Amino acid sequence: MKLDEGWVKINCDGAFDNNVCGDFGVAENGVTRAGIGVLGRDDLRCVVAGKTCQVRVNSILEAEAIAVKEGVLLTIEKDYRQIILESDSIAMVKALTGKGACDWHIGPYIQEVLVTKGIFEGFKVEWISRKANCVVDWVAKEAKKGMCITNWVNQPLSSFVNILSKYGLPAPPNV
Repeated sequence: MKLDEGWVKINCDGAFDNNVCGDFGVAENGVTRAGIGVLGRDDLRCVVAGKTCQVRVNSILEAEAIAVKEGVLLTIEKDYRQIILESDSIAMVKALTGKGACDWHIGPYIQEVLVTKGIFEGFKVEWISRKANCVVDWVAKEAKKGMCITNWVNQPLSSFVNILSKYGLPAPPNV
């Protein structure tokens, strides 16, 4: 979907170590390592912002919530005024749009996002399929492994450029 001029699309994702999970993607022995990825693209589909880091969480839903929160904080930092947040987590999208119950352990993250919503001229939340969210999924998985490169948006790894190119997206530094 083509964005209107001035809008920025923020894709968010969390990657969780399923090998230590019990039922419902929740860590059996407390917290576990996860990665988050945030990728911002403008109306020309160029990468304009990004964030990645490793976090300790109790569930995949918590990793997804942190990714969304960090996506919003990144847009504030970059002074973007019109944003579309995209997540492949139906639970996150429903919680953010008020169309579903909010799991208690992600409530503070959801509240933080909703409080900041008013500072934007345009703010939308949309669900995106996992396949369509594969670029930021790759970023989150790399973060989970410890690949938290600070300047990856302007000086991307060749593997990241290959992922962007595979899906027909402009690769940095052509921003």
